[in-house]
Parts: sequence; structure tokens; C-alpha cells
Amino acid sequence: MSNFTVLCVDDEANILSALRRLFRPTGYRLLTAQSGAEGLAILEQEQGQVDVVISDMRMPQMSGHQLLRRVKDLYPATIRLILSGHADEKEIIKALLDGSCKMYILKPWDGKSLQKTILQLRLLP
Repeated sequence: MSNFTVLCVDDEANILSALRRLFRPTGYRLLTAQSGAEGLAILEQEQGQVDVVISDMRMPQMSGHQLLRRVKDLYPATIRLILSGHADEKEIIKALLDGSCKMYILKPWDGKSLQKTILQLRLLP
């Protein structure tokens, strides 16, 4: 079993289920949260030992950008991605420009492409 850990944060349970199915064969340790606050609690519980955070952009209480900005501040070594179907371009561009996230992936995503992206990120020094 891989010790590579991915945290997926999305307020839609069906998206989290789809991501669990997608990553199950990879052997990655997959954690899920339905809100930014829950995602931060998991990161704290994991003591920052999460390699990648994949977050939706539009969620109640805390946006994906707000979450990823906090993750950047608290756990700078964690790779941060936005996975969103909403064309909230200004917020996504802000997140990319301020370094809150490394990449933006559009929903619906291509499973093989997303797996390959995570694998490539995993191999970065």
C-alpha cells in the first residue's frame, strides 16, 4: 500500500464517491472532506502528512481558494489543485497567481488524465 496521501474536498458527495472510485486502483491513501473546515481538520489530524489536496472552488462557508490559501500557509509542501466545474475564472486566476494552487482541472474531468497528473506531481522533487 502506498503512503502517498490525497485529500479531496468537495461539498458534493457524488463527486467524492467518483474520486474514491478513480483513485482506488492507484493504491493512494485517499481522504475526503465535504467542506473546507473539515479538510483543515483532517490536515491537522494528519499533521500535514498529506501530499496533495484537490478542492472544489465553490463550497459553502469557505471557498476552495480560501481553503487552499490556508493550506499553502500551514502546509506549504502540500501540492494544491482546484477541481471545479464552475467558470469562476477571476477567483481561479487569483488562486493560480497567488500560489494557492498549482493547477486547475475542469469538471467533468478525464479519469486517466487526472490519475496521470497526480502521478506526475507525485514524482516531482
